[in-house]
Amino acid sequence: MGPPQWSDAGGFIQTIMLLARAHGLHSCAQEAWTNWHKTVSVFLALPAQHILFCAIALGFADEEAPINRWRSEREGVDAFAKFEGF
Repeated sequence: MGPPQWSDAGGFIQTIMLLARAHGLHSCAQEAWTNWHKTVSVFLALPAQHILFCAIALGFADEEAPINRWRSEREGVDAFAKFEGF
C-alpha cells in the first residue's frame, strides 16, 4: 500500500463502522495506535512487512456512563468549509 491508498483505508474503516452501527454495535476508530506500532506489533507477532495503522473498538456503548454523555464544543461548519454552487 502506498500513500494514495491511505484514503482508501479510511473509507474501508468508515464502512466497517457504518456496518457495525447497522447491526446495533458502536465503534471507535483508534488511529493513536500508530504511536505504539512497534510495541503492539511485537506483542501481536506481526510480520515485519505489516503496518499497524489503526484499530477499531466494537461493542455496545454504556449510555449511562458519564463519559458517553459528555459533548465537546464544536466549531460551526462555516469556520472550516465553503460551499459554492449550492
